[in-house]
Formats: sequence, structure tokens, C-alpha cells
Amino acid sequence: DETMLKSMMTHHKSGFDILPAAKSVAPIDVVTEDFVERLCERLKSSYDVVIFDMPSYWTPWFFPALQASDLIIPVVEPTVRSADCARRIV
Repeated sequence: DETMLKSMMTHHKSGFDILPAAKSVAPIDVVTEDFVERLCERLKSSYDVVIFDMPSYWTPWFFPALQASDLIIPVVEPTVRSADCARRIV
């Protein structure tokens, strides 16, 4: 819920609220598509701008996160693999 989400945020001196990474490493496939969709809805209702730092490889929840986006800016390395990932996003 929104209260729990806000309690997990860290406020940065720049004015941004940041949802930090988990303190322990968990398998990337623990995150579900449904969870990402609900998270995007909650963040969009609470913030004017939401920025996701996405993994460099495809996961089942990658597409719903992109679908919820108004703007996508892929940051790529000058490698074939990175270019292929950017092509897939487009």
C-alpha cells in the first residue's frame, strides 16, 4: 500500500525520494509482473516523475514496467549485447 511504500523511501538532499535496493540479494525472478504493475500504479499516483533502474537482461516483469512508462531512455554500453538489448526495447 502507499503508506508502506512511502515508509520504505529514502529522501535525498536533491529532493528526490529513492526506493533503495534490498539489503539482501534475492533471485530476480522473485519479482512478478503483477507486483511491478501495482508498484508502477502506486508510484505514479504518488510522484510526478518515476525513474526505474532496470536490469541489463530481460525478466518476465520487464515488459509491464516498460508499458507503464511515458518515456524510456536506454543507457547502453558500446557492445553488441547492449545494442541488442536497446533494439529489443524499441
